[in-house]
Amino acid sequence: MNPWPSCGDMNADGIINIADLTYVIAYLYGGRALPIPTLCIGDLNNDGVVNIADLTYVIAYLYGGRPPPIQDCCE
Repeated sequence: MNPWPSCGDMNADGIINIADLTYVIAYLYGGRALPIPTLCIGDLNNDGVVNIADLTYVIAYLYGGRPPPIQDCCE
């Protein structure tokens, strides 16, 4: 069983929403550390890094009908 929150659930509240988008923006552009034990939660496209592509992914998921992030990003 995966001990981490779902991929993309940056604030570990059980859902992926605008608050998680805000965390990705704050990490990428505000110098804020992600409030999770590992960065893999923020790697929404599973390419090994948290970057602008992950920000784009969460926007597309929330507002563009893209499928949800993968569920095994930290395994």
